[in-house]
Amino acid sequence: MLLILVRHGEAEERKEQQKDGERKLTAKGAREFGRAAQGMAGILPSGLKVLSSPLVRALQTANLLADAVGVPAVGQVESLETGDLETFLEEVKGRGAVVAGVGHEPSLSRWVHALTGEHVPMDKGSAAFIEWEEGGQGRLLLLLHREEAGNLGGFLLQEIPQLRVWELANIQARLKDEGMRVYALHHFRIAMRNVFVLLSMREPEGRKDLAKEVKSYGKKVFAHTDKIREYDVLLKFLGSGGEGVPQDAGGYTAYFTEERRKQLEELMEVTGSGSYAAFILKLLSLLLEMKNLREQEKSEAVRKSFKRMYHAYQLMRLDINLEDLDANDQDRLHKFRIAAKKIEYGAALFPGLNKKKYRKTVKEAKRLHQVLGRHRDSVRNRELLEEARKTIEEEKQ
Repeated sequence: MLLILVRHGEAEERKEQQKDGERKLTAKGAREFGRAAQGMAGILPSGLKVLSSPLVRALQTANLLADAVGVPAVGQVESLETGDLETFLEEVKGRGAVVAGVGHEPSLSRWVHALTGEHVPMDKGSAAFIEWEEGGQGRLLLLLHREEAGNLGGFLLQEIPQLRVWELANIQARLKDEGMRVYALHHFRIAMRNVFVLLSMREPEGRKDLAKEVKSYGKKVFAHTDKIREYDVLLKFLGSGGEGVPQDAGGYTAYFTEERRKQLEELMEVTGSGSYAAFILKLLSLLLEMKNLREQEKSEAVRKSFKRMYHAYQLMRLDINLEDLDANDQDRLHKFRIAAKKIEYGAALFPGLNKKKYRKTVKEAKRLHQVLGRHRDSVRNRELLEEARKTIEEEKQ
């Protein structure tokens, strides 16, 4: 589960004969947290559940967050007012994979410490993102102050637009829209590949384990999209009526349509989980440390990484028969295709590296990536059809 503990925005001073719970957000407080909520909306899933203390200032803050993310009405829980963590944890059970709770100090700072062991200042409008499993120690993934959260949208759009983090964070909502599904999957895969290449070229100092964790989980999710894409390519081939299409194309079409549905269902489940939401936050924490990619491409570490990728590509190319692709070991050919992708994506992430020395290789890698991709699709079509044939025959017996 991903828990997001949010302190309410700046509130008005208590007036004479006014109850504390009636204090509202100031115009400045509402404006500042509204901007922070819009920034956080780019990384929060549409399945977010928002809970709030019943006090007016907290409810106003919670509603700003819910409106920004586009989620249903806020639920009120007294534990966020009283600071009773044990009761709050009971109340979030069954609420979903990602729950935000808007409350007050000093309770929230104490909760963060109790859940993670971390001492952090919870300023007005700040949010602590915690990966937590029932009965276990949690982990503080990210602490965003309201100014940082408010600048988040600009950071994602201007500093690292190539990664399209919003595509990753909001993939589930996009997948629910059938008209957007193919587009969403395509851009999701591009964004995820960029993440893999970036983290292989540049990982923040002291965060190697976290970078490894992000890449490992990301690859598991990416594997689902690989399957879906393979089925899409095969279904298109079966519908073409061209050379090599089996006589019983209709039976195979029904079989792979069902397999695709299952994979899409699994992808929806995975991307709606707390683990996936935590993955996005872990990635964001790494990116915030890297900051501007244009500055990163000047670093010696990035230049050395690209040079290693270049030499690995050139060495593999010596052993590849590009005149007769079927004559190659197909696993090795697939690895060479991945090496070509890394060159292409690395040069796109850091265009300053694409200088005269590498320009010809980058251009070739992009072309070969496409050629080898079409060949890979053809090989996988044959393999998938053969696997399906055996499965169908076994089911008939």
